[in-house]
Amino acid sequence: MRISIPTRRWSVLALLLVLLVQVGYAQRKVTMRYHLKEGQSYTLVNSITQTIDQNIQGMQQNSRQTILFEFDCMAEKVRRNGSTDMNFHYQRVKFAAAGDLINTEYDSADPESEPNMQTMAFAALVGQQLAVQMSDRGEIVKIDGVDAILDNMLDMYGITAEAQRRQIRGTLASQFSDKALKNQFVGLSLVFPEYAIGVGDSWQQKMEVNSGFPLVLNTTYTVLSMDNNVMELSVKSDIISAPNMKPVQMNGQEIVYDLSGTQEGITRIDMRTGWTLDSNAKQDIAGTVEIIPNAQIPEGISWPIIIKSDIEVLPKEQ
Repeated sequence: MRISIPTRRWSVLALLLVLLVQVGYAQRKVTMRYHLKEGQSYTLVNSITQTIDQNIQGMQQNSRQTILFEFDCMAEKVRRNGSTDMNFHYQRVKFAAAGDLINTEYDSADPESEPNMQTMAFAALVGQQLAVQMSDRGEIVKIDGVDAILDNMLDMYGITAEAQRRQIRGTLASQFSDKALKNQFVGLSLVFPEYAIGVGDSWQQKMEVNSGFPLVLNTTYTVLSMDNNVMELSVKSDIISAPNMKPVQMNGQEIVYDLSGTQEGITRIDMRTGWTLDSNAKQDIAGTVEIIPNAQIPEGISWPIIIKSDIEVLPKEQ
């Protein structure tokens, strides 16, 4: 005997099943770790577009700049403790700036592009490699190769006198030190919490960055969704100048930055590998720049500055 179940009842049962699956997935928690495949390359393009507005003694100065790094990240060895030995290879670098007092562009992907004094440090990165050891949570444990990069920069500038090399190396090291590059690579990926996370959960991360001036980012990551092995995160940061920072040395003068702001964006993670699929963020920073009194400027000088940035991390287009 054939039993007939009303269509309406089937619809109710199907809807209930879908709701149960959705609720179960929403309650699911996972312990995120990096599971990179040994011998696999993960290529990323990190681009920053900025507008910088300053008013120096009543003179408005506006500029716009673009900085782009293309990395080939090779997972060379996965250790028993889950950490990964990686090789970060700078494949392409681009720097362009246009404004009231500057107009320059260099792109290593353009055979006709030649570096000048303003872009030489970026050009020196092309082809350079860094050996990076990353824990299974994403912490940068060790980084080797920074000295070779700094030597290459000094060679490109044609600086041979040892005393001058030491002096300029100290200036370059503020942006290209082990610590600065560690934070750059953490910015490409992220550090996962020790505990399991699910939709609605958050965790915090503190990071120091240096793009000519040291900043501290206190970031909160919140899981927005987990679907098809992709985790989507909300990323919100409060930004302040690094406390007790030393003045930045520039052209024989000491400069102090007092800045604060925010950053908000979205990051998508491959849940199978932990690797960043893509991310975007908007950053707004404002404050003051001060030149400390010196022989050239006995009374010193300060002025307001506003920096707005769009930051993206994307896979390389094939």
